[in-house]
Amino acid sequence: SILYLSKHKRSTSTRKWKMDKVPGTLCFIFFVSFFVPVTVGFIADRCRTNIPLKSAALHRYDRQYKHYSSSESHSHVTTTLLLESVSSISNGIDYSFLRDDTGTKYTKEDLHDEQIDLITKLVQRRASARNDGNYNLADTIRDEIKELSAHMIPSGFEIAIKDIARKDGGGSTWSLQALGESIEWMGTKQDGGDEVDSANDKSVLQIAHAALGLASWSSENCVPLSQEKLLDLVTQAKKRLRKTGCRELRGRKAADSCFWFAMAGVNDDVQQNSIQDDLNFSLFDALVFICCEELRRFGHRSSCRITDIMQMVERIAAAGVRSEMTLSLQKQALECLSVKNLSSVDLIGTKSFLDLEAGTFGLHSERSLLWIWRFSTRQRKQQTFLKSALKHWESRNHVPNIETNNKDQSIQLKAPKWNEVFVDPTLPLVVDIGCGMGISILGLAISSNKDAKIDNESIINLDWQNCNLLGADLSQLAINYASSISYRWKLKGRVHFEVTSAEEVLENIIRSYPGPVKLIMTQFPTPFSFQMDIANEDDTNDALHSVVIQGNKQLPKSLYSGFMVTENLLDLALRAIDSSGKLLLQSNCEDVAVLMKNIACEVGFKAMNQDFCVTNLNDRKSVLIPKRTEKWIAMGGERAEGIYWSSKPLLPVLGSTETELACIMRGRPVHRCMLEANGTDN
Repeated sequence: SILYLSKHKRSTSTRKWKMDKVPGTLCFIFFVSFFVPVTVGFIADRCRTNIPLKSAALHRYDRQYKHYSSSESHSHVTTTLLLESVSSISNGIDYSFLRDDTGTKYTKEDLHDEQIDLITKLVQRRASARNDGNYNLADTIRDEIKELSAHMIPSGFEIAIKDIARKDGGGSTWSLQALGESIEWMGTKQDGGDEVDSANDKSVLQIAHAALGLASWSSENCVPLSQEKLLDLVTQAKKRLRKTGCRELRGRKAADSCFWFAMAGVNDDVQQNSIQDDLNFSLFDALVFICCEELRRFGHRSSCRITDIMQMVERIAAAGVRSEMTLSLQKQALECLSVKNLSSVDLIGTKSFLDLEAGTFGLHSERSLLWIWRFSTRQRKQQTFLKSALKHWESRNHVPNIETNNKDQSIQLKAPKWNEVFVDPTLPLVVDIGCGMGISILGLAISSNKDAKIDNESIINLDWQNCNLLGADLSQLAINYASSISYRWKLKGRVHFEVTSAEEVLENIIRSYPGPVKLIMTQFPTPFSFQMDIANEDDTNDALHSVVIQGNKQLPKSLYSGFMVTENLLDLALRAIDSSGKLLLQSNCEDVAVLMKNIACEVGFKAMNQDFCVTNLNDRKSVLIPKRTEKWIAMGGERAEGIYWSSKPLLPVLGSTETELACIMRGRPVHRCMLEANGTDN
């Protein structure tokens, strides 16, 4: 434009007018030619990839991830390199050996005819030797076949032999498989038996089921869990992982295996003194690493749903795994969620999304607690399958059945020696009676003073980090799970779980605990079956016979038969607590909560005024009223409202149980009250 105007002879005024328009014209041309295409391209790319604006959370996570990484040397590395380095190494152990790097597939048809004939003849000779009972010759031929695998077979593959049992016709077959797809060469019996050890044919998921079956069977039959058997299952799982890596744990199988091993009570399993150095790795970290690999493999595909991604993360969190590897899993999950639609946050919840963003998604996150609650509520239905899986496992491994006739007996455990279970037994003690899976105790143990800030600070004023915490329950399966997490979180010496009755644990405390007892909790005990008539206090026995039982027949029959919270229990609690100690009662059944509070007051407790009391239950439109409560109201039962009932939690957030969280998220009421000693000298 400038050259054009300068070459044409026009009047000065006209030329000046047109020169004044040049800058604006140039700016307009620059804007149209640059910004418009860029803007259109950005919108088109968003529409094509369907990336939500929430991907900005990834950048915030990258900035925060440096804080969670154990090594400051990674701070200058890009996100991709950081993710790869952290995901393969945890606690100084490289888990890259689990990756599936065998892209090429071979079968025996890819070999030359001469090679196939040679291997077939050797396998037939070995089968004949076994059939004749000449096992030394069979071992020699087996070694020859192994040498062929090293020299004749393509790298990364081996000759896998399958021995057929005599009852099925005998003989042997062979195939060409990738290293790890067959484990006949590792941990099998020598050729001195009729058939190989079939346990080695089990996948890691099946081994995890067997471990949970072992723990469930021990709990039901009142037999102490065999740590030797449990360790043997862990060893077999590690061997299987060494051979198969990621190949047989597709989808969320690794996450399921991780949770089953945790439920079985597997502790920190890095066997530093193991004879086999190749087994010196964490089973839990290995399974988390496989989850990371699976998310990289299919997490970005449209066929992978948001729930599929979150189910992996929540099961790992429910297993109580906390390591560098879990940070990598959470970041990988966040990346996968970023390529999903804009409803990701709505589907998983804002709190869960923020936990992933901060790398703090753990056992006490909402979704993992909901998973634990769902598991515990259907636990009885799973026991039949778990027991049959264990019996099948033991029969296949030629393990004799243990005869037990003590199903009606409790596990006989000695009273704990406080100086052995606690580093300092003089510290204030917090007791959770009927702790279940120990979620509340574990949460309080990791609550810092900053985390413990609650609305009702005047009710409980405890420094949780300077308290001993004790959980007691009759379920050995639940205690195994809680003890496993406590051990792996390095809480031993300050947190202890034991299998015992509610009365017995309080009697032991009264008899020998040297420190003060500051808090006793009874949270969501299994309610008794609903009763249409309230027993007459003056004639309890006669009234009990006239009670009409309704509802779940598996629940305790009545307040006086099978229900954990009795007058004797609360009397023991009153004798156990310090003069400034408290009693916390919580239930999701209003009639149960009211009766527990009334019995506690009768034995000598005094209900405390709440800072945030329940004013009028009938006005709480957002809370669903259970049918049991409707019947209670229709009977004219006492309501859990007034100055003694709290509308807000009385424990720190991490101290919530899975049942309390499930009630809140499902819009069900939670009835809470706190009591203190009524001037009684304990």
